[in-house]
Amino acid sequence: MSKQEYLRLKLQEVLAEGEGFDLLTMGRPEGPGCYCYVNNLLRVFVDQLMERYPHVIIDNEAGMEHLSRRTAKRMDLLLLVSDPTSVGVRTALRLSELADELGLEVGRRVLLVNGVREGREQAAKDLATDTAMDHHLLPEDEGVREASASGSPVQAAGDLADSLRRIIPDLFPSRARRPE
Repeated sequence: MSKQEYLRLKLQEVLAEGEGFDLLTMGRPEGPGCYCYVNNLLRVFVDQLMERYPHVIIDNEAGMEHLSRRTAKRMDLLLLVSDPTSVGVRTALRLSELADELGLEVGRRVLLVNGVREGREQAAKDLATDTAMDHHLLPEDEGVREASASGSPVQAAGDLADSLRRIIPDLFPSRARRPE
């Protein structure tokens, strides 16, 4: 068995199958060095997943290197998440521009401005509007902050849950509930 076949088999083994979705958790590589071979395998594997699933969501850590690795060459939705600061929103805009520079096929770009404090909605909206991307604001949530600080699972509730229920149909229209 070749190294590529072995790694492809191992990637398939770590794909957790769930009801209505499967999950591939991808962590950071350990140590220094070139990951060209690994990135190429990921590209091939992601391409195969995209042929088998109606939706493939790739959730990356913050940073630009995931786009520059080109593990996905096309995407229907590039969802960029930022905090409600000028630096964060400019970084999200830079990521959007980088996708263009790399020649990635991007259908739609949406900016989520996360953690917007009460009374600061207009300022956050102004920052997001300047990007010319579709955008949504998510309110600050103390429960999310506490869960993040303690390493606990996040439970969306209250205003945050309401906001998420409103924006999910816009982000994923084919998954929106249809009236019965």
